[in-house]
Amino acid sequence: MHLPLLFAFIISFWLASATSSDTENRQCGMHVDGSEVHRIQQEVSSMNSTSRADDDARLNPIPIAWHVIYSSLWGTATSGNVPQARINAAVSALNSHFAGTGISFYLQSVSRNWQSTWYSGATKGSQAEIQMKNALYAGGKRTLNVYSVGTSTLGYGGPWPWDYYKNPKLDGVVIKHTTMPGGSETNYNQGKWLTHVVGHWIGLFDVFEGLSCSGIGDAVNDTPMQRTPSYGCPAGKDSCPNSWGVDSIHNYMDFTFDRPDLPTGRWYSQGSSSKDIALDWP
Repeated sequence: MHLPLLFAFIISFWLASATSSDTENRQCGMHVDGSEVHRIQQEVSSMNSTSRADDDARLNPIPIAWHVIYSSLWGTATSGNVPQARINAAVSALNSHFAGTGISFYLQSVSRNWQSTWYSGATKGSQAEIQMKNALYAGGKRTLNVYSVGTSTLGYGGPWPWDYYKNPKLDGVVIKHTTMPGGSETNYNQGKWLTHVVGHWIGLFDVFEGLSCSGIGDAVNDTPMQRTPSYGCPAGKDSCPNSWGVDSIHNYMDFTFDRPDLPTGRWYSQGSSSKDIALDWP
């Protein structure tokens, strides 16, 4: 696209559509107004022009505070009380997906919480989400809080990292526990949805941001313009045929399947995964 190669990751120095019911739960609900992107770009360009002697320190591993929310008094895995082994597998998958970006994660803490209202009702912007995060949030700006729940949606990120100080306790990502490695979510059970929403947490947009073949798009200049999200594994999909390249169905910031038996694959583009990242974390 038309912005500097590293913009999508550089904006994280502040540390974050189909209509059928079958696809609604594949949406992450993370969109940004085009004018906001321009404002952020200008501020980042100004920040990036200054010397940053401590860049290496900003790439220290990121601590994860994992909050397990389950619905049953008996605390079964099917009710959301996922075993430690699956949490470890999710963190391992996250690190594998971010390999080569200069960003890594480690599990700092796990809390287990029997709360059926949060389990089923913590959708984006809901009172259940607000109550849950206010009660459980741990750490600070550089801590990734992950809430595993049982909502109908696969998960969501937010607020965006540049909005962190508006309400710090609402920071963090929410995922459906069945999307974790070994989960039962059809086509989405390799932990890649967590990678998608963590991409938002560090400031990446969906590759189809803006739902248009013109404008800023996802603000990464090595991903083609893309007008629609991708589902399944639609090889050769090209929603903007008059622009260079085909849709980024292999990118973590699209919605394609996790399934290993399909040739989709998933990765970050060079523009969104360069090691030369300017993170302004404490």
